Amino acid sequence: PGLLASMSRHRNFRSRQYSYDYDDDYYDDDYYDEQEEDEYYAEQERLRAERAREEASTNMLAFHTPAPEPTIPKGPPGFASSKQQQQRKMNEGDVVTLVNMGFAPAQCREALLKYDHHVERALNFLLTNNSITTCTVDNSVSCNDNVVAQKPPTSSTKQVSVSISIGSSSSSSANNKSKGEAAAVSMSMMDSSNKAAAANKLNDKERHASVEISMAKPQAVTIKADKRTYSNAKTLTARSRLSMVVLGHVDAGKSTLMGQLLLQLGHVEKRVISKYQKQAAEIGKSSFALAWVMDTDESERERGVTMEVGTRLAKTKNHDVVILDAPGHKDFIPAMIHGAACADVGLLVVSAASGEFESGFDAPDKHTGHGKVGQTREHIVLSRGLGVTQLLVAINKLDSTEPAWSQSRFQHIKGTILPFVLKSGFNAKRVRFVPVSGLTGENMGKVDSTRTSTNNNKSSAGTELQKWYSGPTLIDAIDNFTPAQRHVEKPLRFIVVDVFSEGKGVTACGRVTQGTLRVGESVAVFPLGDVATVSRIEHGSAYSASASPYSFGGSSNNNSCDEVEEDRSKIAVAGDSADVVLSGIDVARVSPGSVLCHESDAVPIKKKIRAKILVMENLSVPIIRGAQVLLHMHSVDVPASITKLISRENSKTPHVKPRVLSGGANAMVEITVSERLCLEEYSECRALGRFVLRRGGETIAVGVVEELLR
Repeated sequence: PGLLASMSRHRNFRSRQYSYDYDDDYYDDDYYDEQEEDEYYAEQERLRAERAREEASTNMLAFHTPAPEPTIPKGPPGFASSKQQQQRKMNEGDVVTLVNMGFAPAQCREALLKYDHHVERALNFLLTNNSITTCTVDNSVSCNDNVVAQKPPTSSTKQVSVSISIGSSSSSSANNKSKGEAAAVSMSMMDSSNKAAAANKLNDKERHASVEISMAKPQAVTIKADKRTYSNAKTLTARSRLSMVVLGHVDAGKSTLMGQLLLQLGHVEKRVISKYQKQAAEIGKSSFALAWVMDTDESERERGVTMEVGTRLAKTKNHDVVILDAPGHKDFIPAMIHGAACADVGLLVVSAASGEFESGFDAPDKHTGHGKVGQTREHIVLSRGLGVTQLLVAINKLDSTEPAWSQSRFQHIKGTILPFVLKSGFNAKRVRFVPVSGLTGENMGKVDSTRTSTNNNKSSAGTELQKWYSGPTLIDAIDNFTPAQRHVEKPLRFIVVDVFSEGKGVTACGRVTQGTLRVGESVAVFPLGDVATVSRIEHGSAYSASASPYSFGGSSNNNSCDEVEEDRSKIAVAGDSADVVLSGIDVARVSPGSVLCHESDAVPIKKKIRAKILVMENLSVPIIRGAQVLLHMHSVDVPASITKLISRENSKTPHVKPRVLSGGANAMVEITVSERLCLEEYSECRALGRFVLRRGGETIAVGVVEELLR
């Protein structure tokens, strides 16, 4: 309890269990029956169709059925049968309604008398009459003795236009205007002057006349972003920002390598490493001092295993890099998925020590398809499926081989990994290999004996490596990553990774995948749909030690830099990882996996999707219809069911409606999740269109959303 109480508030994954019985979640007796749900939606659709047919029939009778000539019964003596007496009994509101549509008051009274005050039939009579006259409608002057044209409701526009078009359809009326089959009568009412509307002659033989009345809506008030905002957003995206996930098998030296990288870049001081060395030596883990830079939790330091995604900021010459140190143990694959979903590029760390590479790159038996699979293989496939397009392979611990810095060992590992990486979907031009030593700092960056671990044989090791390797160092290789493309112009999508409440407001930690977010804006928090106000945006910054050997330069225009820094505290653009402080909302209404967006461009909330998946090769149990799985998407994982196998795509011909999906298959399926999620098609938002399917603690497929169904 003491250790758990001292954990950071940002580490939510420990509340998640990774070794529970999946059958309890998937085969629950209370799980909602898909057939009942489909029947419910079908019944609702049938009722809506019946109501629509009834309304259409009523409208057709009202507008298209010729009305019989009304007969006015003769009354007893004293019955008022004169036209003046009947007009007194007429509802003057109906007359005003027709007058406002552009007809003369006398015609309106005559038509209403003829059809016994039936407004729709009177309107049909006026529209089909050959001699239609129009009158100018004034907002304050009477058109006749007792009828005054009422002023329409005021709006934000100065002009209200009423158009009445008659024809078989809106398209046919436009095409047949010259033939006399359709006509348009328009009237314009303005505050300054009144203009009479012209009317064309109508065709008496038109039997299927349809009436369409359209009023111009008030012009919407559009708040345009000022030029300074757009210019600053472009400036903020000018310097590349990359999220780099660190992948690899457990005990490959990922955290130690990242600690050495931050030390070389000057983001960690030497005295901090010395303090960690003393503390690690007290518990018998002196070699873990550099790893403690990334593993800040006490339980991680005691066990010597990364259990969650550690986040640190670094700065190179060309990039601002967010380092995501993912765990390598198979029990923490869900945490690795969450880290890879937020990444643009990947750093795959492979141990060159004897036996360690083979253990991490194990493959299932070729004949049976079963067997242990190393996490190196799984991390490569998952990272590519979750959007990582560039991969840098750091072959670590090459100084511990026999002989040290063996070129043959380096070439063997490279020749083994490269074919599998290319098969997983990576481009050969975007895959590079670098030999390093995370413990000694060899080939990490600039040589500086004061900034690396003490090693008497370092100069000789460098000489051995330089005999056969003349490529870039690790820092140079990271700096040579191609900048990622950012969609600033698309609707805002901010995916929440962590939430906490401290002081005033609720802090949502996450990443802007597309669009822009500014202080003072109102945003909707989906899937619940609550509205909150952005009161503050906090960007992390990389600490730089005074003795850093790297100089990244700066802009000569200090005023421009100050202006950009000022705006950076008020705006977050696509690619930024930031902490957004929200006001006007309760902390219980925001959770990891929530999406912040503008109300005008809300993210879809769906429960059923059609997706294209790639089945893992080491699949032990084939996928069948109704298979229960766990769907992982960015920072969410929910139970789901594969409700339909649509097709299986092979290299030769596609197989429609397969019965099972085996390892290595490309297939189109329908998936239904247990609760409504923020989902989008992959073409619209890649971050909300990628997912991973797992079952029984193993990854069975990766996929993308092709279509949103329900």
